[in-house]
Amino acid sequence: MFASRRGSTLLALLLLLAPLPALAQDKSLETAKEHFDDGQSLYLQGKFGEAAEKFVKAYQAKSYPAFLFNIAVCYEKNRDFAKALEYYERYLKEDSTTTDRELVQKRIKAIRLHLNPSGSTLPSSMPATPPNLPPVKPKGLVVIESRPEGAAIYLGGDKRKGVFTRTPYTGNLPEGQHTVILEMRKYKPERKTFHARSDRLVYLYFALSTEDYLGWIEVKANVPGADVYFDKKEVGAVGKTPYTGFLRPGKRKIIVERPGYAAYVKELDITAGKDHVVAVELAKVKNGWLKVTGATTEGATIKVDGKPVTCAEHPCQTELGEGSYKVEVTKKGFKKYLQDVTVKQASETQLAVRLMPKPSRIKAYITWGVSTAFLVGGIVSGVMSKSRADGIEQDRAAGKLYDSNDPRLSSGKVTAIVANSLFGLAGLTGALGIYYMFRNEGEDSYGESKTTKIAIVPALGPHTAGIAGHVRF
Repeated sequence: MFASRRGSTLLALLLLLAPLPALAQDKSLETAKEHFDDGQSLYLQGKFGEAAEKFVKAYQAKSYPAFLFNIAVCYEKNRDFAKALEYYERYLKEDSTTTDRELVQKRIKAIRLHLNPSGSTLPSSMPATPPNLPPVKPKGLVVIESRPEGAAIYLGGDKRKGVFTRTPYTGNLPEGQHTVILEMRKYKPERKTFHARSDRLVYLYFALSTEDYLGWIEVKANVPGADVYFDKKEVGAVGKTPYTGFLRPGKRKIIVERPGYAAYVKELDITAGKDHVVAVELAKVKNGWLKVTGATTEGATIKVDGKPVTCAEHPCQTELGEGSYKVEVTKKGFKKYLQDVTVKQASETQLAVRLMPKPSRIKAYITWGVSTAFLVGGIVSGVMSKSRADGIEQDRAAGKLYDSNDPRLSSGKVTAIVANSLFGLAGLTGALGIYYMFRNEGEDSYGESKTTKIAIVPALGPHTAGIAGHVRF
């Protein structure tokens, strides 16, 4: 009986003591947030020395590196450059992954030069000119914690961008609304939307609960950044390799694709509460791709070695075997473009084309109109001249005396000369119209080709997510 009571008392003590660390942690964070918010308010009031003291107290409550940066900024604004230098250096030492390392190092260098100007002839009592530095202000802070720790954090409410980082996370995010997803094996995923501010500390806590009704899947691939689909591609990719997440139980189709590689498809039987690992080996395709781009190529006819290419959308992309090809791009109202391109295995050859408009044919049509008028005038004049000559011949045949002063002689000669002149002008203007019709006026269509390897590794991390690149055109 005594042993039972002693056991019950011990159990009660354990239950009372167990939450204390968590409560202490919450209290310290609450204290840090209070001092942080006070520091930001004082900074906005121009009370930089008092703001620095508040940020120091915030750091003493919770040792977040961002607090050190804010302390340094306040001391710099308060023209206490020695302390500013100290806290900038501590900030870089404690936050080795910060994205503003280079900018902070430049401030450190400028402040050091300010404190110890080499070759300065100023008296020691006269301060040097303050360092000329770009404007700076304290950082806001976002803290994301979970129980248990180690949960994957996805930013933007979209897993397709990949894992941002894992809990616990402290850092600054761009001001505005953000959505985060937390996910961890054997626990239900959680989602929250919050508003990040440059002058406040935002704290997010996730108490993850166990997940027993779904299966857990991990998709690994020899090529990072491959798109992962479940069941149907039409619904869109759920993420990129390496991918982790939950799936409802039952028969599921796993599809993994990456441009330049053959698609991977596998049927999998998902069991609730179980882990499923899919190791994918993507093989490079033997062919490459030709992509014809450019604002003027929409609706154009594209031929490869004389054969038309069927394109479902713009820009036009077609799969070709490795080798050299002659590409022809034509479009009504534009000059034709010809280019020899080389397509390589598992690579995309981009042909950026600028089609130039054909010259106007109005001059040709006007010139041909004038030529036609000359031709008609020549025919009419010729008919008139022949009519007069025929009249004289008829009179001679009838035995009438020849009169050298007959006006038909002079008018017939004049109309004959006019007819010949008009025929000559018709020929000249007709030839000029042909020239206007077929002359190459203005700049020719032009373009450039660029071959890009398809296997690009995306950059993912707590501060960056995505693929960077550019195409010159």
